Amino acid sequence: MGLSSGIPHDLTYGTYWYHAHVLEPQVTIRTKNRNWVDLLLQLCEIRNSPAIQTRHVMHKQPNKGFIIGVGPGLFNWSSSEEANTEHPEFFQLDNPLMRDTSLINGPNGPTWMIVRYQVVYPGRFLFHCHIHTHMVNGMAVSLLDGIDVRPRVPESEHQSPRPWTHSWGNARLD
Repeated sequence: MGLSSGIPHDLTYGTYWYHAHVLEPQVTIRTKNRNWVDLLLQLCEIRNSPAIQTRHVMHKQPNKGFIIGVGPGLFNWSSSEEANTEHPEFFQLDNPLMRDTSLINGPNGPTWMIVRYQVVYPGRFLFHCHIHTHMVNGMAVSLLDGIDVRPRVPESEHQSPRPWTHSWGNARLD
């Protein structure tokens, strides 16, 4: 496993690979703590539309990921390693950009991007487009990171929401 920049180049062990073609419409990705995850973003052509795509401002919560690859067309490989072997010019593994928000656009048609991150914060998070109309129309995925170390809520704890009360009722503003 190569680690010249602190991220693994070869993810053959403990890896989660998520490809858009095998995910369900309502998606939750479950990962284990300390593992590396590759998220593939694929912009495709839309029938009866121009080839140009709008920009998508993708945000991954809560930690940053490495943008390890960006390329034209459809992603036709079974893993990032396979794609890197065939087209290393699309990848930057030695000194990749580290971002929590990345921009993907397809000015000339279909485009793909791979974001690699390590699970270090167990919890429920969202990977989504910051353009609100895109997010509410499904450009989002739920990440259940670190499911193997997340604390469980004791069964004895009351799970119903409590009535909301404001804390400023008696506050003075002068």
